[in-house]
Order: sequence, then structure tokens, then C-alpha cells
Amino acid sequence: MTPHGSNERRRLLVIGGSGGVGAHLVAALSDRWAITTTQRNSSQDQSTFFDAMHGASPKLLKEFDVVMYVAGVTSLKVCEEDVARSEVVNQLTPTRLAQECSLRGQKFIFFSSNAASEFDSLTTSESIAVQHQRRRGASTYGLHKALAERAILELPHVTVIRLSKVALPVWPLIQTWFRRLANGEAIDAFEDHYVSPIDVNTVCKATSRVLETQMGGLVELSAVDELSYAEIGRGIARIVGSSESLIVPVSADANLDLRHVMRSGRLNTSRAQELLDEPLPTSMDVIAQYS
Repeated sequence: MTPHGSNERRRLLVIGGSGGVGAHLVAALSDRWAITTTQRNSSQDQSTFFDAMHGASPKLLKEFDVVMYVAGVTSLKVCEEDVARSEVVNQLTPTRLAQECSLRGQKFIFFSSNAASEFDSLTTSESIAVQHQRRRGASTYGLHKALAERAILELPHVTVIRLSKVALPVWPLIQTWFRRLANGEAIDAFEDHYVSPIDVNTVCKATSRVLETQMGGLVELSAVDELSYAEIGRGIARIVGSSESLIVPVSADANLDLRHVMRSGRLNTSRAQELLDEPLPTSMDVIAQYS
């Protein structure tokens, strides 16, 4: 694939650049970086072919100043059903690429998830993490992201950007709630399941600042608060001028396999706020964008 932008600019390889977050990062960063994205169609340019399930690295990996890994199996349900795939794509492949880049002095940026925070209090022992996951019912996705984080953060020249729920331009659930509540229709909403959404534009700004400042280590990004889905529903009702009584609270514990949903919301955003030098949004700031 042809790089986006002039060759005079610093070179950035985005692995997973066609995904939801990745595509927005490519668009936001292309004015300052010469960006190349990998692709999984082997009939196209072989130099950029990359499948995270296969062992080979992209042939042109060493040509870049920065390598960014945004790829992943992000469906928690799929990760439970295909543990081997999740382990390779979410843990083993990014760890190996980070090690390759680190040996060459290349900057490596790994995008992780708040699902990994379930394992923050544990030691670096993989066996303990697996036992914890089984005992607590934590997600396989979170386990593999956490193990990748730990291995990558031991290396020089790396940054891990851990994200909460990223609010993309299309969020069907929230957009449906706005429509139904505006029409006076009731909705069911979990009162014991929390989210701390961060809009994708803020993710792009923070990533740009990481690239500019070369900040290393762990950077966590979420809204400054977290709300239950029932609280979000009531907030939407207020925005559209409907009665909050239209929100019917229900229990996530009673209705969901919790391995298939995020167990935590708000992250420690102190480094992100320092990086951006501006306040992060509240959860309802993000939700209101869909009105």
C-alpha cells in the first residue's frame, strides 16, 4: 500500500489501520507522518502483507521510525470461543513485534484495553494471571491484553495506550436510545454495568501527543467519570426532554455472561491529562455527541 503523505516526514507503520480506531488514527496523523498500513490480502503489495495469526513480520518493518499495533480480536465473545486466536493476535504477535522493534531502537506503540486492568494487582507470573482469570471470570481478551502489556512494558522505546470504550461516530445502542426516548418509548438499561467512554477524536489527539513527545510507559485514556447504562439512559432522557421514568433498570449480572463485557470503566487518566494539557470529557459529554 502506498504511504500516506510525503517521504520527507517521519515514517509510521500502522498495523490494523483499517479497523475502527485504526482508520481514524491514520486520517488524523497523516498530515504530519508518512503512514503505511498493513493489509491482509496477499495478492496486493507483498511488502505490506501481514496477518497477525502468521509468524512472519511485515517485510518492511525495519523501514519505519515508529510501529503502531492497533490490530486485535476485540470481541470478548469471540475471544472466549477461540482462545488460541486471541492469544496469538492480542498477546504473542504484538509482544514479538515489540521485541523486534526494541532491538532496533524503533518506537513501538501498543493499543490495549481497560479489560487488562482486571490484572493490575497481580504479579508478572502468567500462571497466576490465568488462575485469577478462571477464578474471577475475567475475560480471555483482558488476560491476553494484560500479558502483552506486561511483556512490552519491560522493553525500551515502547508505549502502551490503554483505552476504555472508544466512542466511534456510529454507536448503534446509544443512537437507538436517543431515537426511542425522543419518541417516548421505554428502554431497558443495566444499572450494575458501567462504562467510561472516550471519543475517538480524543484518542487521536492523545496518540499524536505520544508521538510528538515520545512519552513511554503506560498511558490510560477514558472519560473522567464512569456511569451505569441506566444513568446514561436517564441522561439521554434529560437531553431529549423525556421522562426519566422511561428507563427500566435491569441487572447485568442476571442477564449477561460477564466474560463477554468489560468489567471496569474509568481508568487512571493522570498521565493522559498531563499529555493533552486539557480536561478530558465526562461520560455524558461523549454521549451527548450522538444527540
